[in-house]
Amino acid sequence: MKIYVITQGIYSDYHICGVATTKEKAEMMQKFFSTDYDKAEIETYDTDTYEPIGAKFKPFCVVFDKDYNYSFIECVPHERISFNIEFYKVIMNHNYYRINVWAEDEHHARKIAYDIINIYKYNKEGV
Repeated sequence: MKIYVITQGIYSDYHICGVATTKEKAEMMQKFFSTDYDKAEIETYDTDTYEPIGAKFKPFCVVFDKDYNYSFIECVPHERISFNIEFYKVIMNHNYYRINVWAEDEHHARKIAYDIINIYKYNKEGV
């Protein structure tokens, strides 16, 4: 059986607007949720086929210097990932901040980390 998920936004703004069981209903919902600035999308999923949602994600380590500027980014090989590693938490090491994230690619990793570091900076400094 196919289901149709109506979504909108990207990265931290990505969200599900609704779910439909027919393409016709999905298209009606897509028109309802779309705006001039942000078109809703229809994602199709087959409920009879199993594919882990996180299968396309890889671990990344994003590092910011003490002024919150990107320092470097690296993809951490799966073999080095342990269950002890902390993801989505800002970790202070000497003069830099490190955030480990699961993302589709480098651009996605930077966006996730940027959102996290901005929340951290706001909570820490009240900026």
